[in-house]
Amino acid sequence: GKRLYDSVNAAFQLLEKAKGEYTEIASIEKGSIALGSTITALDEFLLDFIESFRLEHPGIKFKICTQSSDLTIAKLRQGLIDIAFVTTPFHEGEGLSSVILKDFDNIVIAGNGYPELKAGVHSISELAKYPFVYLSSAMQLREYTDVIFSRHGIQISPLVELDSASTIAPMVAKNLGIGIVPKSLVRSALAKGSVFQVTLDEPLPRRSVAMLRSLAFPASYAAKRFFDKAKEKSK
Repeated sequence: GKRLYDSVNAAFQLLEKAKGEYTEIASIEKGSIALGSTITALDEFLLDFIESFRLEHPGIKFKICTQSSDLTIAKLRQGLIDIAFVTTPFHEGEGLSSVILKDFDNIVIAGNGYPELKAGVHSISELAKYPFVYLSSAMQLREYTDVIFSRHGIQISPLVELDSASTIAPMVAKNLGIGIVPKSLVRSALAKGSVFQVTLDEPLPRRSVAMLRSLAFPASYAAKRFFDKAKEKSK
């Protein structure tokens, strides 16, 4: 009897294992992933990575929500998204696992209404006399920019405040002020000549794209696969 039981039990365990493996494969191939991202993280990393990931897993569906880093992390903590893609500086706190994926450059841009900034090399202190197009105080790019000026003992009062980094270049192109932006977001505007890069006497500090997941919620097979593959890209 015991021998029969052991045989049946072993067969049952193999069946359960096969069932689990089938479920995992099916989830990876036909699952869905909810992602939260900043506009900059989307442009710097996420769009290209989703494209390459779908070549391996064309059946995966995505739901993507774009917000600030802080709001994206808040959604992650609430279990509303599976993975968050944010930009530094961000406030991680406890209960999250993060991976730095890549670094990126930020530049100062100006419109053609400020031709004196096209030539020569300029300092941060010199730029402080110009009007600025800024993001609102809740945004990471605003925090980053404030830190840069505070290191020089300067506090900027922006002429225009926006809620998305992607809208800075159009405002700068209309000569409403100069701005600090991720270079990747203004490649098109630079190529068209509607804005130009202001050369500085010292480069701006680089920022990073980071990926986070919550340790409080179990990840689906599809989300875990996505996280692991993205993590490999950081190496």
